[in-house]
Formats: sequence, C-alpha cells, structure tokens
Amino acid sequence: MKLLYLFLLFGCSCVGAKKTIKSNSNESSLYVINRIKKLEGWNVIYASKGDSIFKVITKQYKNQSSECRIKKGKIYKLQLRWILENDQPQVSNYADVGCFDYGPKLRICIEPKKGIYKLYYTHSLKGLCFIGE
Repeated sequence: MKLLYLFLLFGCSCVGAKKTIKSNSNESSLYVINRIKKLEGWNVIYASKGDSIFKVITKQYKNQSSECRIKKGKIYKLQLRWILENDQPQVSNYADVGCFDYGPKLRICIEPKKGIYKLYYTHSLKGLCFIGE
C-alpha cells in the first residue's frame, strides 16, 4: 500500500512539473520593444525581457504595411537566435566578437556597458513587420 501511495505521489508531481515547464516556455519568448534605430539598410531593435536587453538586427524592407509594424512599448513573442549560433568553428568566448560588418560602411557592435553582450536575429520579424513564429 505504501508503495502504491509513493508511486501515485511521484506520478502527480511529475505531471505538475511538465505543466509548469510548458507554461514557462510560452512566457520565455515575450519581449518588450524599447527602441528602434534605422541604419543604412538595417534595423537595430532593442528589446527587453526582465532585466536583460537584447539587440536584434533585421534587414530593412521598403513599403512595409503599418498594420504589421512593431511598435515601441508593445510586447511581442519573438524567437531570438544568436548571430554566431550556426558559425563554424564555434566561438568559445562570445565577448571576443565585439562587432559585425553589415556592408562596407556599417559596423554594429555589442554594448557591454548597457549589458548587451550578443547580437541577435529572428525569423519572427521581416524588417519591422511582425510575422510570428
């Protein structure tokens, strides 16, 4: 009887943990748009989640609809990816890579003084238009 009770108790706690993990993963990709800068064909979007600030880079597109355009102060579900995530060989210390060239005259850099140690991209945005996941 004690064994059955322990088994049921363990089973219920595992089910509850799965629900908690699932709800946290939905919330983990919500970002507030703080600032949007346009630089020579690229957008630099500053987004925050909790105490962290993320610098997201997207290509500029002309004549985008204002209906889909992200707005400062609004919350969006973004799936951010580190720019060097798929590079080979893998970078062992991302702080060594401070800037990225986006054309012959544009260099976008991390900002350690503001707590920005990586640059990101996302498939959730096309230019400044939110297209979802």
